[in-house]
Amino acid sequence: MSYSTTTRTNITQNQEDFKLSDNQPLIFKRGLFIKELDPIQQDPTQPRTVTVSCTYKNYNKKFLKQRVSHATSNYISHYKHNHKLVSLGLLDNDISSISDYLSSSRAKKRELSEFNNKEFRVKILNFILQNNLSFRLIDSPTFKELLRYLKEDIPTINRKILRDELDSVYLSAFNSFKNKLNNHKENQGTFSLTLDAWTASNQDAYLGITIHFIILLEITHLLIIP
Repeated sequence: MSYSTTTRTNITQNQEDFKLSDNQPLIFKRGLFIKELDPIQQDPTQPRTVTVSCTYKNYNKKFLKQRVSHATSNYISHYKHNHKLVSLGLLDNDISSISDYLSSSRAKKRELSEFNNKEFRVKILNFILQNNLSFRLIDSPTFKELLRYLKEDIPTINRKILRDELDSVYLSAFNSFKNKLNNHKENQGTFSLTLDAWTASNQDAYLGITIHFIILLEITHLLIIP
């Protein structure tokens, strides 16, 4: 844009009757931000500015002295870093408002797949192990109440059932890993061992043995605690 054109634009924007165009970027049409004109410049050849405010609830972030016509990348980055729960699917051209987006999101919720008892037990087991929880949690009245809230006819699950599931998962993983070791050995592969001995607070002694080997450039480890 030439100097004269820029000056004419600035003078136009500094007129009393100047209003922001209705043809705003999607982030304003969707209500993620609002844009307000700042006061007229004393020198009308200077660019008119606007204040851009984030509309996220209880969040008063403002971008001051922005050009009337400006890029929106900073605002989109602001949402990506500060309001991660808000999907930028709002910027889809087929969505006309936040209400429309929420309605669309609800409509797209996945249909629940058929309940699988085996998968249910494995997921409960994984939850217990990943969070280092006691198996006694399974027999807790409040845990059972939670499960019944999610599914009234939830299959029976207790510590014994979960221990049996753990044995089954372990045996399956052990056999799979054993096959890997055999295949690696048959292919003239090599192994490395590391050992670590320690004594627990109850004076029980442990020896940890880890075997290391590489299959197709993938480093594999197996920890064995006798």
